Amino acid sequence: MNAQEIINRADAERPNMIAPELKLKYLNEIEGIIFNEVILTHAHEEGAECPVHILPADEEEETENEGTEEETETEEEPEDPPMLVPEAYEELYVYWLYTKIDIVNQEMDKYNNDRLMFDVSYRTFGDYWNRTHIPVPVVRQIRI
Repeated sequence: MNAQEIINRADAERPNMIAPELKLKYLNEIEGIIFNEVILTHAHEEGAECPVHILPADEEEETENEGTEEETETEEEPEDPPMLVPEAYEELYVYWLYTKIDIVNQEMDKYNNDRLMFDVSYRTFGDYWNRTHIPVPVVRQIRI
């Protein structure tokens, strides 16, 4: 699943007026947290980087920017990488967006419920990651 699909799901389940670019910023924020707090603390590929998610260009922009055939052929839109969290645990992204929507709308009762659901989802994913990946050994300094 990619960022656009998660944004679409959150919008379908909880209509809101927040710009897609801001929701994407929120998703990149939680991806960074997951990468730093979960992925990097366990065995991972050397040189692993946190993916940066982008929204696809609007069709209107594409028609405005139509140029020569050479420009159109050479300009390839970069693909949105998949999210770090497997699909079985992807609801944590939706709940993260819900909490952000609730804060913007100043709906604190909904925020508290959605934050609780996010925390449970995040903890469930963390438990899964801990079961399936070896922790990185922590080197302690020894004084002699």
